[in-house]
This record gives sequence, C-alpha cells and structure tokens, in this order.
Amino acid sequence: MSKLQKYKEKRDFSKTAEPKGKVASKSKKAIFVIQKHTSRRLHYDFRIEVDGVLKSWAVPKEPSNSIKDRRLAVHVEDHPLEYGKFEGMIPKGQYGAGSVEIWDKGFFTNRTMKEGKPEPLTKWIEKGHFIIWIKGDRLRGGFAFSKMKGSNWLLIKMNDEEALENKRDEQIPSSFITVNKRKIEITHAKKEIFANITKEEFVNYYKKAAPLILQHIINRPISMFRMPDGLRGEGFFQKHVPSYFPSWVKTFEVKKERRGVNYAMANDEESIIYLATQMVVPHIWPARIGKLDYPDRMVFDLDPSVNDVPMTQQVALEVKKFLTDLKIPSYIMTSGNKGYHIVVPLDRSTKQEVVKEFATKIVQVLVNHFPDTMTNEMRIEKRKGRVMLDVVRNSPTHTAVAPYSVRASLRGGIAMPIEWKEVKKIKPHHFTLDNYSARLKKGDIWKDIYKRGISIEKIKWQLKK
Repeated sequence: MSKLQKYKEKRDFSKTAEPKGKVASKSKKAIFVIQKHTSRRLHYDFRIEVDGVLKSWAVPKEPSNSIKDRRLAVHVEDHPLEYGKFEGMIPKGQYGAGSVEIWDKGFFTNRTMKEGKPEPLTKWIEKGHFIIWIKGDRLRGGFAFSKMKGSNWLLIKMNDEEALENKRDEQIPSSFITVNKRKIEITHAKKEIFANITKEEFVNYYKKAAPLILQHIINRPISMFRMPDGLRGEGFFQKHVPSYFPSWVKTFEVKKERRGVNYAMANDEESIIYLATQMVVPHIWPARIGKLDYPDRMVFDLDPSVNDVPMTQQVALEVKKFLTDLKIPSYIMTSGNKGYHIVVPLDRSTKQEVVKEFATKIVQVLVNHFPDTMTNEMRIEKRKGRVMLDVVRNSPTHTAVAPYSVRASLRGGIAMPIEWKEVKKIKPHHFTLDNYSARLKKGDIWKDIYKRGISIEKIKWQLKK
C-alpha cells in the first residue's frame, strides 16, 4: 500500500483545496508543523517529516512546553509534505471539515539513540517510542512519543533546558514597549537575530519607522514573512492570522473559491509594532479593502542576476525616463537586498488584471529597447547577467515588501524610499539597522505618492505609438 493511499482515499480533491501530494525526496532539514484544526472537535495535528511524508498525530489539547503537561496523541494517516503549508477551510461533507491554520512550524532532529548513535525514525515509530528535538516558534526542545494501545500515543515534553520549568527570566529576558497606551511585550528581547542586532533593536526600529510606514500599509491585507530566529533559522510566509494575535490587531477575510483567508492588517502604529514583536516582515497587497480588485500601486521589481550595482542603477534610471516620457509618475526604494522597487501610484480606477497587463507591456517595450541590460526572463540561467524587470507583484493576491520594512540579511537591510536624484549614490543594500536614524528624521520621502494616482485607462493608448 502506498504511504499516501489512506490519505487520498479519504478525500475528494475536486471539492477540497487540500494538496493531493506525493511521496517526496528527503529535505535538507526535516520539518515539523502543528496545525490547529477546528472540526467537530478542536484539536492540534502534530506532523513530522519522515521518509518523504508527514507522519501525523491528532492531539486533543494544545501542545505544551511544560513537563507537567502530557498529551494524548492519536496516530492518523500519513500526509504529503505539501500539507505542511496548508491553511484554510475544508468544506462541509469532506473528511475533517472545518478550519485549518498553522499553529507552529519549524525543523526537528532525531534524538532517538542506541549506543550513542541515532536510530532511523521509521524503525522506532514501528516499535512505538521515539524522541525528537524541535525548533519552532512556540515549541522548543525534546519531545518523546510513546505508544499505548491501538492508535493512542502519549506526547511528553522532555526535562531539558527548553522546558518551561527550567527557563530562568535572565535566560529569556522580556521587555515591554508602550505605544498609544498599549503595553506590548517583546519576548526574548536580547536574542540576536542578525549580526550583533537583537530582537529588541529590531522592534525599536519599527517604533521609530511606524509613523512613516502607516500610510503605505493601512487597510491593506498583509502577507506575513516570519523569521522567528532571524538569520539562524528559516523564514516562512504566513497568510492566516494565528489565534493568539490580540483582538486589537485588525483582520480582513479574503474570500476565495473554496475557502477564506483571514489576513492581518496594520491600521495603527501599535499593530505595526506588534507584528515586529512576532518577527514579521510585512508584504502588502497592491490594493486596499473596499476595492481589492482595483490597486493603488503598480510595482516593477528590478532583480539583477549578478551583483552589478552600476548596471542596476542605470536600468532604474532608464525605467524612470521611459515612464516620465509617458507622463507616468514613479517612485523608487531600495529593496534592502540586491535591487530596487519602482512604484507607480494609481487612482483605483483600473482592475488588477489590466494593471498587470499594462505593466507587462511596458516591460516588453523596455526589453526590446535595452536588450543588453534588461530582460523579462524568470530563469536566472537565461538572463545572461541582465537585470530582470519583474511584474508578478501586480498579479491578484500577490504582494510586495512594504516600504521601510527590514529584510532578512546579515545587518538587517531596509527597503527604504529614496529620491530619484539619489539613485547613483545609494546602493540597494545601503540602509540597514546600523544606519537608519538620520534617514528617518527626514520624514516620509513618499508622503505625496497616493495624491498622484493616475488612471491607466487614460494613458495605456500611448504604448501603441
């Protein structure tokens, strides 16, 4: 019997958005995920990667970092690895009908030993006892799984340095930040997330930048890029708002064909800062609630295939000149990494698909004019050292990093708005958490951007000239 046969037999994939999946090859790092599953009874699905699938246990009560809290865990069918990214609604009439959201995720290592050497997990799952060491956003340390009767197992937190009882305040210091009378906790405040930069310093940056960010992010659904361990761990995108977020962080449900996604929004400074305490880099929709199909920004992402800063700067200026000739206003910011983002403000009169089509045509004209420096090839091997002009950020539900956001880089690169006259002087990775202060004191360089929104319908004819 195939490892996923039971999984597939229980589901009608013409009705559920759950992934069909297949047995995968071994990952570089074994993943785990815990999904909060609200079906007939609320429970938590604890899944670990073993031999190309997710071995799965249904845990009736919330898993815990305390050695005092032992949990029943019911062994269920294997799931495909793709299921580790699944969030949303399983429709009525389908197996497991109800909502699924990611409660915790990360990586784990096998700590099942015999004579001091790790033993294959498959072998010990069959025997009914194994130990893993997990590194997640919520759960950390050693966890033992022990079989009882039938499908029933016991989930036990090991008595290690990560156990709740063994953590001293000085080992995991917290601090608090007050914003508009809200007191927000910064857990693990002194934890190093970038090179010599702590989580507290990361959050304090957002406190200073929040007034500048607000106009760019308010009333937009946010796709959250989370990096709980900074550069030491793997980052991941999360759309659905976790249940532990405070109620004052506004949310918005985006209806999809088979399910809805409950996105976070940051409509005030305290919400921006709370997201920072969760190590979130906000990626924003091109449109705002009320007219989600009608964006107020069009984005050109300049993605160099080689580290040629002068070429990237020159490409940015050529794009600017072309847009200016069409009487299209444009703004530029550093990406905090390798390239720049060029943003065109729109008046919310044009549908998203038309905006994407228009941006694609602009890029094609530019590529035809500058074939030696510009390309629209997605595959790096086909770019031949040229700068790719990426317009995928203009697709429905696609996002772009919010202005003034910190990126996952060695020194915490910042996506910083700049003036066009500065392009030749400021590299894409110039601004970091080391040198932002003087820049923020200048205020928002893009303060007038949304007052200059244009109608694409009125200008698109110019490309036919």
